[in-house]
Amino acid sequence: MAYIYTTFDPIDDIVTEVAEVQTAPIWSDNTATLSAFFTSSAQSSSANVNSYLDILNGTSATSTTQFAIAYGHYAGSGSVDYDNTSKPGVSPSRAIYGQYANLLLADGVDKFTIGGVEVDTF
Repeated sequence: MAYIYTTFDPIDDIVTEVAEVQTAPIWSDNTATLSAFFTSSAQSSSANVNSYLDILNGTSATSTTQFAIAYGHYAGSGSVDYDNTSKPGVSPSRAIYGQYANLLLADGVDKFTIGGVEVDTF
């Protein structure tokens, strides 16, 4: 049987005498710093505004989204339910919290613990 992989050899496979620093700007205008950032009132017409908020590098129509922020709460506090009649208690902030909890918490654990304190806001 032929194997595709070989065992990793720390002596032969690691080069220690060569150092190369690699850096690259992280912002869309090829700069390493973002000295000011803005939100846009135009986003308020988007359906996603209930889930997250885009942060832009300027105030003009050509500004580029640099990152987005989201708010999550265990019980859905901080945002209006999607549909008060058929899904009470299902809100964007509860959905955000649930997504991060599913990714980061162990099975059976519902809330994050920070410094020994259980928190319900993410």
